[in-house]
Amino acid sequence: MDKEELAQILKEHKKWLTGKGGGTKADLRGVDLKGVDFSKANLRKANFKDANLTGANFREANLSWANLQRADLREANLIGANLKKAILAEVDLQGADLTEVDLTGANLWRANLKEADLARADLRGVDLREVDLSRANLTGANLRKAILTEGDLEEANLTGADLWRANLKEADLARADLRGVDLTGADLREANLTEADFREANLKEAILTEADLRGVNLKDARINYLTTGIHPAPEGDLIGWGKKDGYIVKLLIPKEARRSCATTRKYRAEYAICLEVEGTDEVIVKNSHATAVYRPGEKVVAHEWCEDRWQECAGGIHFFLTREEAEAWG
Repeated sequence: MDKEELAQILKEHKKWLTGKGGGTKADLRGVDLKGVDFSKANLRKANFKDANLTGANFREANLSWANLQRADLREANLIGANLKKAILAEVDLQGADLTEVDLTGANLWRANLKEADLARADLRGVDLREVDLSRANLTGANLRKAILTEGDLEEANLTGADLWRANLKEADLARADLRGVDLTGADLREANLTEADFREANLKEAILTEADLRGVNLKDARINYLTTGIHPAPEGDLIGWGKKDGYIVKLLIPKEARRSCATTRKYRAEYAICLEVEGTDEVIVKNSHATAVYRPGEKVVAHEWCEDRWQECAGGIHFFLTREEAEAWG
């Protein structure tokens, strides 16, 4: 498309936006607009679906409600752009500069933001499911209540970001920099956090069930110890409680028995002595690996023992330190 034709389309779009009669909404679907300068342009509701916008300049442009689905925006300049409610599903933004952009309400489902710069971007409540944010710069970004389920944030820089109550379930944050991040109430269930840096991060009320925390740095991180078990399991003889096939079982974990905890209040031991089974004489628990019999006065041995404390559901006799927690389980 030549410059004159594009200029006319943008002129007609500007008329259409005024609502005073005349003009036509910009339809640039599939058009090659590589390197074009759209800086400060009002492109609200424009259609760029499947367009080639590599290296284009959208600095401070208004792209709110625009359709950019599957557009190629690699290395594009979007500094300070308004992308509120924009459709960015499956868009390619690898290496793009989105510093201080407003993406509130935008749909970025399966977008490629690998190595993109999103410093201080506003991503509150944004749908980022299955998005590739590996090695992206998200320093100081606002991600409050953002949906990052199954997202790839490997080696991403999130220092100082706000992830209050964000959904990071099953996200990959391996080797990510999360120093000073606010993760209050965030959902990190089954997330890959191996070798991530959480120094001075706020993890209060965060859900870390079955997260992989091998090699993490938690120096000076704020943890809610009522819901997480960052420290190793207590030593010595322990009284534990479990819910086995619906029955409450009281256990003695001898001081010689190896034990561990991962990120919750649920513990594992390599063996235990059954002291009491409430409501019945014995409980037989079967699964695909083994059968365990809980009978008062008898020893119960795990079919296998896993030394990796971060594998919460690995082999072991699972128990809690209080009866109330066992009752609430399952």
